[in-house]
Amino acid sequence: MEFSSADSLGSLPADQIARYLDEIGDAARAQALVEASVQGQNFLRPGAPFSATGAQVGFIAPNGTDTVVDVVSAAQLVADASLIGSQIKISFDRAFVYEYPGVGTHSILCEFVGRNQIKDETEALRMALRFRSADNAGVSTLGIPIFLGLTVGPNGIAFEGRSINVSSSADEFLLEALDGEAFKNGLALVNAVQPGLKPFIALMQGAVKNVVKRTRNTQVHHFNLGLDFSDSATSARLRLGSYVVSQTNRTDWDWSEFVWDRSSLSLRRRDAGAAAIDFNYMVVGVSPYTPVAASLPARKSARAVSRST
Repeated sequence: MEFSSADSLGSLPADQIARYLDEIGDAARAQALVEASVQGQNFLRPGAPFSATGAQVGFIAPNGTDTVVDVVSAAQLVADASLIGSQIKISFDRAFVYEYPGVGTHSILCEFVGRNQIKDETEALRMALRFRSADNAGVSTLGIPIFLGLTVGPNGIAFEGRSINVSSSADEFLLEALDGEAFKNGLALVNAVQPGLKPFIALMQGAVKNVVKRTRNTQVHHFNLGLDFSDSATSARLRLGSYVVSQTNRTDWDWSEFVWDRSSLSLRRRDAGAAAIDFNYMVVGVSPYTPVAASLPARKSARAVSRST
């Protein structure tokens, strides 16, 4: 794994979390956290939504026209073995921020890592994107490509991601670069390992590391999606559709309590409505990849050629 949940904010002792919150101007939440710790309360205290280090993974089937769609556990899927050897697109489709460190509008950097299996070689992939959101709001970023043309190996795909809360204004120039078109079009892959990707990936890795090392920035969540074709009752399966990654430490999670609302593009509780969602989540899409042929310059007509000569 490239990342670790041990680096997330929620893995720190309560006094260090409070110190970080105070440093970024979230004094009220820092004080509430200190008071809860003094009173001997457990970790389910103010700040719990962004201090969770675990994850649960649900799945939303594609197609269909129903406004409300069921969400099932990714471990309950039947894998689609026909995807082996094919190329797929992985996209950042949606995210909801229930609560994040700091006040006002949050600047959140997401970094994604994958592996591209080409014949007998494995190509390391990395992509980053940034979005802004207030608490209890869905982000405006929709359907952003991450990896285009990822080849599915016989053992499925490995896909990691993490979110970083950026509170240092010194990194704004760098983050504006990540908002550019080069980072919004996804990492396009071809049918052979591309040595030219290595400098680009190394540059991106260095840029994100530079952001993370600043004291006012911190990793908030990390997830690791290993999507395979096994019959194991404990692994997540790979098929086309949307994977919902929730930030939670709950072990009694039941995806049947939730539905996906196509009209609002949001997760909601089946019986309580959208306002009842009290955790952060993101949606990662897996869809077929269709190569786009490069456009060729138009040929000059014979008359135009004769005129030019």
